[in-house]
Amino acid sequence: MKKRASKISKGNSSSKMSTSRFIIGIVLGIIIGLVIGGTVNLTGNVVGGCATDYDSDGYEGPGGDNSDCNDNNYNVYPGNTEMCGDSLDNDCDSTTLDTCAAGESCDTGTGTCSMTDDDFDGYGASSDCNDNDANIYPGNTEMCGDSLDNDCDSTTLDTCSVGETCDTGTGTCSMTDDDFDGYDVNSDCNDNDPNIYPGNWEQCGDSIDNDCDSSTLDTCATGESCSAGICMPNDENIPPV
Repeated sequence: MKKRASKISKGNSSSKMSTSRFIIGIVLGIIIGLVIGGTVNLTGNVVGGCATDYDSDGYEGPGGDNSDCNDNNYNVYPGNTEMCGDSLDNDCDSTTLDTCAAGESCDTGTGTCSMTDDDFDGYGASSDCNDNDANIYPGNTEMCGDSLDNDCDSTTLDTCSVGETCDTGTGTCSMTDDDFDGYDVNSDCNDNDPNIYPGNWEQCGDSIDNDCDSSTLDTCATGESCSAGICMPNDENIPPV
């Protein structure tokens, strides 16, 4: 009786294993048939029996047109916005991987690029020659005497126009008129003598170009002679009374 019970037990185990194998075979057969038939989406979209868009982002990976450079991440596909700071090639363009344009910086919180303007003067690092000083930016008024390139134009660094001088207190250029005769160094032939300026009365005999006209220097008209700095008619040219 014991031997018979043992045989029955072995028979039941063998029967169960056969049943399990049969069921597994049927399931595998169904799965293979569905995949080959192209009627089921097991891990993604199925086209013609081949899974082509595993991450369901609308772009096919291997098995399709292979346009998706990472078909396991729905945030990665051609034409997507490249996010900086995430180490992902979001747009499937390796040339833009995690990069921002010149003069921009990455906000890792949002993954977006924005203009870098560390000194908040309205000009980003790409155009501001010193993005750490709010008093330096393109188009700013150049201040003389501060040794700074305020306008980001090295040709005007700390310079004033011809005929101007720098007021280091205000950093501004103003007309140079050292002798205070109303004429600056641009037009005054001697800006150190208030008796010399354009249009002044030419004095004869002082060897000074009073009117800034070298053609009249110390000369009197024909028939005149110099007396006390004034040209006077010669005696013979004075008509009798």
